[in-house]
Amino acid sequence: MFSRFKITATDLRIYLSDIRTNDVRDIYSEDSNLILETASDKIVAASHNGIVDADRLKDGFFPTAFRKQYKVFISHSHKDIEVVKQFANTMANRYHVRCFVDSLLWGNMEDLLSHIDNKYCLSDDSQHYDYYKRNLFSSHVHAMLSIALLEMISQCECCIFVQSDNSIIPSLPLADIQGKDKTFSPWIYEEINYMNQLQPYLPGQRRLILFSSLNESIKRDIVNPVPIAHGINLDKFVKLDRAKMPYGNLGNESWLDVLYKQMGLTQNKQRLL
Repeated sequence: MFSRFKITATDLRIYLSDIRTNDVRDIYSEDSNLILETASDKIVAASHNGIVDADRLKDGFFPTAFRKQYKVFISHSHKDIEVVKQFANTMANRYHVRCFVDSLLWGNMEDLLSHIDNKYCLSDDSQHYDYYKRNLFSSHVHAMLSIALLEMISQCECCIFVQSDNSIIPSLPLADIQGKDKTFSPWIYEEINYMNQLQPYLPGQRRLILFSSLNESIKRDIVNPVPIAHGINLDKFVKLDRAKMPYGNLGNESWLDVLYKQMGLTQNKQRLL
C-alpha cells in the first residue's frame, strides 16, 4: 500500500459526469466467471472425508490469486455500488486500471453461510439450527473473508474510501461518541483499520493502486436489532480533490502517475506516513 485517499460519493459522481462515462463497457460481467460456481459446489469441492478445507473454500469463494490484476480497491457502502461500479468500469476502459470491487468478484458471504447452515448446522431433529455450530461456522467464514480482504489491501498501493451518509453515520445524539467518524458497518470498520495499520511504502513500480472497497453488497445489508457504531480514523486519508483527478487524453502517462503528481504525492512521500 502506497497511499490512502478519501472522496465523497457526490464528488465521484461529478467527476464521472465531467468525463462522460455513459458508453463504457461493463468489464465486471466478463470477470464474473470467478464466481459462477454455486456456494454448494464450492463447499463440496473443498470437502474431503467429512473435513472442509478452509483454504480451498476461501480460495473458491473469496479468491485472491488474481489480486495482482487489480490496482485499485474501492471501499464504500453497498448502497453506493452504482457510482463505484461506473467508476471502476471507467478506470478499466479508459485508463487500463482495474479496480477491485468485492461484491462483483467474490461470492456472497450470506449465501455461503446459508449453505453451511443447511449442510452442517441442523439440530438432531433437522427442524432447527444448532446455535453453537452456527456461531462456530460463522466465525470461520468471517475469518476467511477478513484474511482475503487483508491480502487484497496489502497487495495494492492506494486506498480510496468513498464517503457518504451510507458509509459514515451523518450524526449521533450521544455526546460521548461524537468527535470521531462512525460507521454502522463492521466491514468498513475492519477495512479502514487494516489500511491504517499497514505501513505505507514507496513501490518499485508506481502502477499499483488500491481503492479500498469494502463494498458491503458482498455481505448483504443485514438489519441489526441493536445498531453498533464503530469508530473509524480517516486522519491519514488524503482528501482527494476532484479538480485534480486526471481525465481526458493522458498520452503515455498512467492515470495513477498523473494523480500522484497532481496531488503532490511524488514530491512529498512523507504525507503518506
